[in-house]
Amino acid sequence: MSAAKKGHRRGRVYLAGVYAGDLEEIDTGYRFTYADTYRKTGTPIGYLFPTDRVSFEFTRFPPLFDNLVSEGWMRHTHSVTQKISETDRFGLLLNNGADLTGAITVEKAKDDE
Repeated sequence: MSAAKKGHRRGRVYLAGVYAGDLEEIDTGYRFTYADTYRKTGTPIGYLFPTDRVSFEFTRFPPLFDNLVSEGWMRHTHSVTQKISETDRFGLLLNNGADLTGAITVEKAKDDE
């Protein structure tokens, strides 16, 4: 996988604590790319993300990840305390994705800090 363009953000996606791949901003939207090692033995992170494909591109924030972002008063609180726009779904996910309910977690890539 090529490195994210400077200024583009990237998150590491885990399923049940196992590194599954990267979600990144690209010029045309967003891309999720499975890690090679995960694709060989892991289960899909979601119904529309079969492991027989390496990457998936979206012009809008992918629904699987959009549904992980906080809503309502919690999103407002995250937005205010972290100084992130409430409409910046990817920024909110990167800042709060390590503490999600469920099997998927998203952590900000270390080289993007």
